[in-house]
Amino acid sequence: MAESDKWAANANEALSLQLVGAPSPADKLFGPEFTYQVGFGQEETIFGYTRLDIRLSFTPSNLHTLLSVTFSAVNESTTAKIDDIPSILEEYLPEDYTTDAEVFGKRLEEEEKSDFTPFGEKVGEYDVPAAARKGKGKGQGKRSAPGASSSKGTASGSAASNADSDHFEVYRTTWATPGWREFHRRMQLFALLYIEGASYIHEDEENWQWLTTWHKSVDAEGRIKYVFVGYTSLYRFWHYPSSSRLRLSQFLILPPYHKQSHGTHLYQIAYSSTLESDSITELTVEDPNEAFDRLRDTADLKRLLAPGAIIEQMKEEEGGLRSPLDRVRSERWRLKAKIAKRQWSRLIEMIQLMELDPSDPVAIKAYRLQVKARLYRFNKDILTQLTLQERHLKLQETYESLLEGEYGDLVGVDVEPFLDGPGGEDDDDEEDDGGLAQGNGWLGMFGGGGAAGGGGKRRKV
Repeated sequence: MAESDKWAANANEALSLQLVGAPSPADKLFGPEFTYQVGFGQEETIFGYTRLDIRLSFTPSNLHTLLSVTFSAVNESTTAKIDDIPSILEEYLPEDYTTDAEVFGKRLEEEEKSDFTPFGEKVGEYDVPAAARKGKGKGQGKRSAPGASSSKGTASGSAASNADSDHFEVYRTTWATPGWREFHRRMQLFALLYIEGASYIHEDEENWQWLTTWHKSVDAEGRIKYVFVGYTSLYRFWHYPSSSRLRLSQFLILPPYHKQSHGTHLYQIAYSSTLESDSITELTVEDPNEAFDRLRDTADLKRLLAPGAIIEQMKEEEGGLRSPLDRVRSERWRLKAKIAKRQWSRLIEMIQLMELDPSDPVAIKAYRLQVKARLYRFNKDILTQLTLQERHLKLQETYESLLEGEYGDLVGVDVEPFLDGPGGEDDDDEEDDGGLAQGNGWLGMFGGGGAAGGGGKRRKV
């Protein structure tokens, strides 16, 4: 090992987070996805220490924050600059954070004795089977937060949880919600640690609202307790002539509560609130990553395919779901569903795939041309720069990638019978204006994507 490597630490590995006092196992240590957004550079490396341990501890309800930094040795012989960790992090931490373990311990004690209730208006609740709890976090066996103790909650009573399930509640807030600004200044740090490309929201932008998820439990003394689980931020845009669009921006669930369906519940509640509002035309998503897209696809498909829901109603109309789907009719149903255009197109294509007869070559071709027409229309400026043969081949390649890489897996269909297409002159009509005239970007062949809810691969198309 080079001498310089001895004094270099991976910031993602050195940093641990903990919800101190949360019901076990949510009180276990967990790590960040990113640290380059909190001052540690693109390489996410910290120089000057051995056995470096950075701990961010949070009270489970108000998210009061304690920063502690420990190490075995500091490089006093180097002429290189040693990273001043508290100074680097201070820019991103809430103003009321502390490095004093005793101060943090008092704040935790005060919170445990208080009758804390979540900020805002309750808009949803649900139960999760207790078996869904995950017991392993980052760095089990490491020391507890200085000056703090970890208490295990015992679930009892229908008011919060019972032995078989945990209870969760979702609340809506705005800047006008009492206490929200102060809480948001503590909460927003998680966005930088878990959402790639995230930035802090300016408090003078009035059109924001949030949905926060809380774990409700009863402690050993019979007191009701709330633990912060995650949130999504939503921005309201004016939409001509007299309505609004709601854009889902930041979306995250803290790691101790991963793989317990909380993301799905949070998204469904956000979508339901959109449907219930006469003044909102649709719910859009800002730069979703692959993981969030899959969550959204699954939730949207389940809702559309429910008995008596939109797809069942569409099938009862003349033409059903056959390709190419009439654009005017499709738009009428999209507006009723309040789903963004590209998302609606993809969902309809997946549902049509479920209905497609592998022994019907005419229907298969109609479906293939419909999908290609969508891909072509919204990337026409780029595709027309290719030769006709290159264009056909690129469209066929992307069509196959879409079915194999996304649609087939999501809807449980063997796509092999639907992949083979001429990709040449027989598909010339892929360039007409028929089919589903929706979608808003070419996200595979020529780049694109983003991140809502953490890192991950970008969606291809």
